[in-house]
Amino acid sequence: MIQAIPKTKFKEGLSFEHFFTLVGTEFESLVEAAICSDPIQGLENEIPSKILSEVGKDEFLWRLQQLEKELVPLDIKERALHRRTTQGFILHNITWQVVIKKYDQSEGILPDTPYGCLSMVYASPRTTVSPLRLRAKGVSMELPTVREPKQLVLELHETEVKDMIESLKDLRENLQKLKKVKWMKQIFHSQ
Repeated sequence: MIQAIPKTKFKEGLSFEHFFTLVGTEFESLVEAAICSDPIQGLENEIPSKILSEVGKDEFLWRLQQLEKELVPLDIKERALHRRTTQGFILHNITWQVVIKKYDQSEGILPDTPYGCLSMVYASPRTTVSPLRLRAKGVSMELPTVREPKQLVLELHETEVKDMIESLKDLRENLQKLKKVKWMKQIFHSQ
């Protein structure tokens, strides 16, 4: 897609290669910085200090604000902050399939019984230091590891699926109510 940009769009010595490098490095770094709760800390974490000092923090803050306006909606920032700070597990993936059970080891032959098989993959977002330490003469290295995702598989009757959907709708509605209250407080305090 990027290669489809006409050469005439690259002005003042900006080549396609330079633009591609910017997309692959600076934009990614700015997006990562944008989802930090402290933008200065995010810039310092993501942009090499030499480049940050040469270009200036004010310039990078301006770039960050422009990028946030166009590419980083508030809900993405909130989600990233939640994933970095949660003590619990985070949802990684959900898959499902419909199965018809015809036979059970203890019950024997069954009438065709359809059910849903819901698989939820979850993980801990926190990185832990591995007990694995490699040592050689004068050198010691610890390898950080991320816990492997775990999977929860539920076999659900249609009624249980309906109950789960209703519970999730209730949860969503209450989250939306809290967001409205937060938004209204922000408007009230800004006036």
